[in-house]
Amino acid sequence: MNKVLYIINPISGVGKQKVIENALSKYSDNENISYKISYTKYAKHAIELCKQEKDNFDAIVIVGGDGSINEASQALINSNTALGIIPTGSGNGFARDLKIPLKISKAIKVINQFHTKKIDAARINSEFFVNVAGLGFDAQIAHKFAELGTRGFKSYVKLTLKEFTKIKRNAYKLTIDDKTIDLEAVMLTIANGKQFGNNAYIAPTASLTDGKLNITVVNLPNVFKPSLELNNIRKTIDKFKIIRTFKAQKISISSSEEFISQIDGEPSHYKNNIEIEVLPKALHIIVPKPSSKKILTKIAKKLISKAISNAPQMP
Repeated sequence: MNKVLYIINPISGVGKQKVIENALSKYSDNENISYKISYTKYAKHAIELCKQEKDNFDAIVIVGGDGSINEASQALINSNTALGIIPTGSGNGFARDLKIPLKISKAIKVINQFHTKKIDAARINSEFFVNVAGLGFDAQIAHKFAELGTRGFKSYVKLTLKEFTKIKRNAYKLTIDDKTIDLEAVMLTIANGKQFGNNAYIAPTASLTDGKLNITVVNLPNVFKPSLELNNIRKTIDKFKIIRTFKAQKISISSSEEFISQIDGEPSHYKNNIEIEVLPKALHIIVPKPSSKKILTKIAKKLISKAISNAPQMP
């Protein structure tokens, strides 16, 4: 039987987490799962709870959004304790990337199956992140959103439209592995996962298992093009003319100005120099169990690829 600790953020997202206790009682598999519930009481409390409890449980499941997941990851990266997710945040970008259901009952059933895999994480100076970190406009929104009294997607969109009039370019020195580039950007995003949330893709080609981080540099022209958001939603932002993208294992970013930054959607504070590196296969995570059809398709693709590579070459 797997021992699971559910950590619930009572103010996450738009209130779905309020029904979690009844849902756990109804949908948890009591033959395979033994669980306990704890509630966070203040910012960063999930970090403390995970540090205290990780050796007592096979998995710690976060009931919350990307910020709560980030807190848990600070303690669970490079440990043997798996991370589980019941997504109740405003955007749920990390859960969406992992194909974790947004419906609470279905997400609980994923925990019941207890199918785990290892994914990459990242270190930014002395902290960790699992999905997306950024500088510039998205970080500006993260700071303002944290001050709002209301949560949810509509509040986020209204805030973004309001703050867009204050957007500005910043100069950065970017070292990608061993290559240094000077550039200007209104937004510079380091992505382990594909999206911010709500299917807003900032790094469509990013993979949580490739041992690389994606860097997306956005530098808007003087007149904003509405098609940027359309391309974002269509997962083709990396093909937009004002976008530059890179992949790297290590990244250094410096600027003459103090950074406005965010980590996994939460406001963060750095001076003007950050060091980032990928941590391959550093986090055990509970994900949906692949269907038999998907497994067979994957095996077939591997066999076909192997057969093609081994086939004799035509003279």
